Amino acid sequence: MHLLCDLPYLAAKKLFHFIDYNTRFSLRTCSKRTQMWIDTLPIHIYALEISTDPFFIKFSDVHDGVFAHSDMGNLIYSVLRESFLSLFNEIDETTIENAVDKLKIILGNKNIRIKKFAVSLDNVKPEKVHFDQVLILPQVVQSNLVWFSQMPETRLSLESFWNIPVVRFDNAVFDFHEMNRLIQHYFRNDTFEYFVIIGVSDNWFPDDSRLFADEKNNRAIIVEGPKFAIKIIHRLEKRAIVLERIPLKL
Repeated sequence: MHLLCDLPYLAAKKLFHFIDYNTRFSLRTCSKRTQMWIDTLPIHIYALEISTDPFFIKFSDVHDGVFAHSDMGNLIYSVLRESFLSLFNEIDETTIENAVDKLKIILGNKNIRIKKFAVSLDNVKPEKVHFDQVLILPQVVQSNLVWFSQMPETRLSLESFWNIPVVRFDNAVFDFHEMNRLIQHYFRNDTFEYFVIIGVSDNWFPDDSRLFADEKNNRAIIVEGPKFAIKIIHRLEKRAIVLERIPLKL
């Protein structure tokens, strides 16, 4: 154990990226020194899923191609349910910060890194939802994928999520012109991979759009940027607008 504690920070950081969180938590109990040392290192969680009804928190890790799941619903129900719901019931930033701090305590490390962040919002009233306050949280901003499902119809600020590579929203309100603004940012920032919104109308494209039918008979349009192009697809059967990154034609 002393050998581990004496490793340079960068070496320890690389090593612990391959150690699952249950092992890390066990190591924290060895001594005060190991606890303090481990808590300075980031913990990488493959996926974090939170549901409001029924309330649960489930996080997953991947090692050697095998998923390890931990369901924390019963353990922390009384502690976190009201705190997490307050993320969407209050605009006050201190309320959000306190709720996330409690989540950090339960997960056991202040340096959480989450690759995939999913939230299901069953039975949350539309007037209680303030997503922009949630989307600026460090755990969300640093994610590679964010998915909000079962959410009430909500208008979001594009700046809240446009640096996240993969985004999915149910019932987010964006018109064609807002989507074009988002695409222009994707061209400048070059982090984009995939974007989906569910629940759009059948006439989402403007009447003067130069549409074509793609190989799956979806209405589509292609917008070209300096390094890549983005294909906007209207999947009528799913009431979805999908943005896909595609290579430029030579």
